[in-house]
Amino acid sequence: MRKLFVVLLLSLFTNFAYTQNAQNPIFSTTTFTVTAAPISLPGVEQTLSGAQTDIMLNVTDNNAIGQTTFITTPGTFIGGRYDRHFPSVQNYLDKLPSLNGYQFQVYATASFGVVKANSENHWGERAGFGIRYGNNNVWGVGLEVMANNLPGISHWAPSIAFGPNFHF
Repeated sequence: MRKLFVVLLLSLFTNFAYTQNAQNPIFSTTTFTVTAAPISLPGVEQTLSGAQTDIMLNVTDNNAIGQTTFITTPGTFIGGRYDRHFPSVQNYLDKLPSLNGYQFQVYATASFGVVKANSENHWGERAGFGIRYGNNNVWGVGLEVMANNLPGISHWAPSIAFGPNFHF
């Protein structure tokens, strides 16, 4: 009985010793809203502008799925979204003395869904990359650059989005 008590005590001590050093994830289930502003780029007439909202759920540490909506003047895109996070970039940023890599999330993203434009429905897709900075466990900011193939709206036009994100 005494050995069982010692083992239990050691396991509790070990558990508390290791869990106090672990950081709670800043980016758990993330709902974020960004606005895509028109920006002139070299070789491109203009980027798409509109409002973008996403609701993402992390299914693993590096993979998130969710719903995305992009509303622009001639139409709307509604679809599913996949984000692949790259923790190696976070680890690199964490080694820099002035940055906490734990607060950054770098990812590639792809979306597939329905485009409603001019009273017609089309299949559309979006792909790109982004970076999020989590100020704390509640909110942060994000930047996304995406290529958009939205029939009835644009054919592979870029969009650049910057705005807040909220974590809960």
